[in-house]
Amino acid sequence: MRKIFLLVAIMLFVSPVSADRGFVLDNVSVYGPGQRAIVAWNGSEEILILSTDLWAAENTRILEFIPLPSYPIVEKANFSSFEVIQDLILEKAPPRKERAPLGIEIVFHEKLGLHDITVIKVNDVQEFITWMQGFLTKMQLEGNIYSPKLESVLKKYFENNMKYFVCDVIEIKQFVMTSEPILYDFKTDFLYYPLIVSSLASGETEIVLFALTPYKLTDLDINTTKLSIAKYYDGTPMMFKLNKTELNNIHPALGRLFDSAWLTVLNYKGPVENLDNDLILKLKFPFDPKMIVFIVMLLLAVIIVTYLFSIFILLSKKRKK
Repeated sequence: MRKIFLLVAIMLFVSPVSADRGFVLDNVSVYGPGQRAIVAWNGSEEILILSTDLWAAENTRILEFIPLPSYPIVEKANFSSFEVIQDLILEKAPPRKERAPLGIEIVFHEKLGLHDITVIKVNDVQEFITWMQGFLTKMQLEGNIYSPKLESVLKKYFENNMKYFVCDVIEIKQFVMTSEPILYDFKTDFLYYPLIVSSLASGETEIVLFALTPYKLTDLDINTTKLSIAKYYDGTPMMFKLNKTELNNIHPALGRLFDSAWLTVLNYKGPVENLDNDLILKLKFPFDPKMIVFIVMLLLAVIIVTYLFSIFILLSKKRKK
């Protein structure tokens, strides 16, 4: 059974519901339950680093299988690759402008393992209580936080110059084990990540894919799947270019695969039975279609000008004779 706790200086218990949280990295946390994978493809070779969470009520053995387009080289990977990517996502995030009501100031927010921590500086107790109720709604936690006792306690802290409060949302799932990441290296002329095979299971899942490609991905590239491009809090797509050093920091094999690459974060949360298409991407023509049209028009213009100039030269020679 899943349990969610909210700690605000003192313990406040609320009833849990399914929470799809809306802070900077909640929907792409490498510590979240489900599947997470690094899918790096340079047009002819793919490196897939895969880690999944497994649920069991007791010690047991299970069988997993993964369809691949060609014979893979298989080796053990390290979870630190995912942590490096999460650090890069945080580093390249747009400046955060938290809209807080007058009377409180959000001075810190970060996901630390299973802890989703927000630090608030309080200048007005009533507005802090209002903010906390909105915080519960935002985090999709049921319950009414207000009580005369809570207001009295908060006022006492405030009068004693205790103006900083920590909100820590902790999500706990029993019998969850994160499998050690495995690296698969195989030849393919298309980027590939199997999704349909997950529909053999039942229930809800969360999938986070860190796609590394030679070019930017768009919504059109993934529209046959249920995946979407993850976004920062302000709607900016989680997509940016990585250099060779950054790729090497994630995993040395990625530095071998690219000199530079675009990282695009893709995610899905919902029933596994909805996963009815695998992620398959073909190599794009390296030029923008508008650029191709421009080049064709330019070549036509050059041909026409050359032709007209040739006629002009011929006519000039005839007149001289």
